[in-house]
Amino acid sequence: MKILLIFTLFLISGGGESQRVTGYSGGGVLIKCRYERRYTSNPKYLCTGLWPCLTKPIWTDAKNEWINSGRFSLFDDTRASQFWVLITELTVEDSGKYNCAVWKSGIDVYTPVELKVEEDQNCENRIDVVGHVGGGVNISCKYPQSHKNNPKFLCRRVGSVGCNYKSSVKKSRRWINEGKLHLHDDGKQIFTMIINSLTEGDSGEYWCGAESDWTSDHGYKVYITQINLRVTEILPQSSTYISSLTTKPATSSTPKTIPSSLSGSSVVTGVSVIVLLLLFGLLFFIVFLRKRGKTQGGGEPERVTGYSGGGVLIKCRYETQYTSNPKYLCTGPWPCMTKPIWTDDKNKWINSGRFSLFDDTRASQFWVLIRELTVEDTGTYKCGVDKSFIDVYTPVELKVEENLSYKKSISVTGHVGGGVNISCKYPQSHSSVPKFLCRRVGSADCSYETSVKESRRWINEGKLHLHDDGKQIFTVIINNLTEGDSGEYWCGAESDWTSDHGYKVYIIQINLRVPVSSVITAVSVVLLLLLIGLLFFTVTLRKRSKTQVPASTQSQTLGGSTNDHRVSLCEYEEIKDFPTSDAGASTVYSTAEIPTNPSEPSQSVYDNVQLATICDFSNPIYSSA
Repeated sequence: MKILLIFTLFLISGGGESQRVTGYSGGGVLIKCRYERRYTSNPKYLCTGLWPCLTKPIWTDAKNEWINSGRFSLFDDTRASQFWVLITELTVEDSGKYNCAVWKSGIDVYTPVELKVEEDQNCENRIDVVGHVGGGVNISCKYPQSHKNNPKFLCRRVGSVGCNYKSSVKKSRRWINEGKLHLHDDGKQIFTMIINSLTEGDSGEYWCGAESDWTSDHGYKVYITQINLRVTEILPQSSTYISSLTTKPATSSTPKTIPSSLSGSSVVTGVSVIVLLLLFGLLFFIVFLRKRGKTQGGGEPERVTGYSGGGVLIKCRYETQYTSNPKYLCTGPWPCMTKPIWTDDKNKWINSGRFSLFDDTRASQFWVLIRELTVEDTGTYKCGVDKSFIDVYTPVELKVEENLSYKKSISVTGHVGGGVNISCKYPQSHSSVPKFLCRRVGSADCSYETSVKESRRWINEGKLHLHDDGKQIFTVIINNLTEGDSGEYWCGAESDWTSDHGYKVYIIQINLRVPVSSVITAVSVVLLLLLIGLLFFTVTLRKRSKTQVPASTQSQTLGGSTNDHRVSLCEYEEIKDFPTSDAGASTVYSTAEIPTNPSEPSQSVYDNVQLATICDFSNPIYSSA
């Protein structure tokens, strides 16, 4: 019974479902285990198998430092209330059940982990790379399909455990730059790294890896391919070759010794000549590239002006032969390695942070949208076409201004069936260019059907009315509002948009809200209440008319008319002791004045009314009307 109780408590203290971790043969995994803050001072360990989990590959009570035990290492981060376990040199036999555990009195606290180690023949376990001082290396790592959507990283092994990195690629088809390190994930299982300006200190062990839900409480990192980088001096064999040329063989059988100073000077001179030739060759190559770029890219940069908080849409034209090539936007001068957005998709918007790109293959042009502009975005960009050897590019000079004379955003509220009147102030530099109002659809597209190309003239498009006064005020009127009109709009201007390299600038954001009208709702409620009240009143009248029955009616005949008029002359109850009158029935004469008819003389009408004998009429009753 006691054993059953301990086993039950052991199960209760665990973390429920097992955390699933996937590693690859020859690589490694870094597993994160979260614990409650009250256990920061307790020892931590990793154990294998099911209860009672007696096999502990690593156990430690050390804090905030790596502890190694064979292929296992553990770091207890007390500030974050979590510890990490690293397993290196994985094999398929390492697959199985593990527990990240916190040792305490009574029953330990653990987190179950299900580790699966796969043998992936498509991924290399190790790559050896040689670079030269001052040069660069380009390394490609292939990763499994299962990590296609996970962030990728390149880390450098420091010491026996730590593998450090500053940046990772969280989105595919986008270059990430960190100093002399450039990372790119093509989204097709190839992770590329470029390291420039190499030094001997860059030699060492690196790893290509992926993060799997690392920001959660129980995420992990997987190390896939080991990279051994060796950086050597420039052309180590050149000095030997030059020495053999400058050293003449001895003319006698006795070997002739060359002075060391002369030999060293010759080597330095030879190296200097080679370096000088290389510099001339590099200079020539750069000039060649710039000339080729200008002949293919379009000479002077296209100048684009945007405004802080707004956006710009840049048009880039290319030759028809490049419709199938990838397109991108890059920043900075040659070789333009930083690419905020790159895509080989066609005829649809592709987004990468604040940047979006649409390649219109039918028009042989692509558009680049940059949103949420800041003054720091000012600089030189290039619309590029990716192709073998030398890319084709169009230089763009972007200038972002901070204009405090107008609002960056306007919030407007309208009502169903009504209208709104919106005024947008624009910079003086756009006074002579067409203005437009567009509606943001999705993350990139901002659509509109018409624009104002002439100032002081109203343009009408259905319920939309536009006007530019030519004095920096662009007016928009929207009538017959519906709830569907709610959304995000932009006031903007076109700058030479019909040319090959025009652009559009989005100046002021308008947030329009059209709620259900409270007046219409109130009127509807009042009408409903009135209908209910009228119905109730009608029903009440009908019931009341049915309950009222006349006690006695008499018939009257007017001037020989056949209409019967029943007049109730008295209401009575049966009185048994009432004396009987001998007079019998009495006759009463009544004279009634009939309205005069122009065609007939006035006349009197007499009506004989037979009264019941129960009523006493001792005198005649005359009534004139």
